[in-house]
Amino acid sequence: MIDAQGRLFGRINIIDLAVLLLVLLLAGRIAYGWFVQKPAVEQTLRPITFQVLVEKVRQPTADAFKVGDVVYDTRTNQRLGVLKAVEVRPAVLLKVNDDGTKTEVPSDIYREVLLTIEGPGQVTPTAVMVGPLQIHIGTPVKIQNAIWGVEGIVWKIEPGGSS
Repeated sequence: MIDAQGRLFGRINIIDLAVLLLVLLLAGRIAYGWFVQKPAVEQTLRPITFQVLVEKVRQPTADAFKVGDVVYDTRTNQRLGVLKAVEVRPAVLLKVNDDGTKTEVPSDIYREVLLTIEGPGQVTPTAVMVGPLQIHIGTPVKIQNAIWGVEGIVWKIEPGGSS
């Protein structure tokens, strides 16, 4: 079947055949991914309420947040929702005492702000989507409006919206 020159049936080089089969398998896999229908994901939008914890901001930044502000994703500039509540509290700092122990003390300069945002979104099997933003508790997000722009951490998610 294979002659002295490594050709199958005296016509086809075995290495060329292996490469051709590999290319065909790869093309088949790509075509399968493109044309085979993916499982349906919920397409209806529903209210999603989520909280973002913004740490170590100064008082002027904390004062800039207003209930009713429209919130946008910083990367895409797409609307995420509306600011429903703003909680401001002193940031907690660690102070090292003279004996080496650590004590938590409230900061005189920095504030922590908990922002509650509500907007239309989707719940998929693997994530909660609000606008273009995929959110999970503990993930960092960058949000903004015309006046302020901050980075925070998703603190809480309520897929049904606020009651």
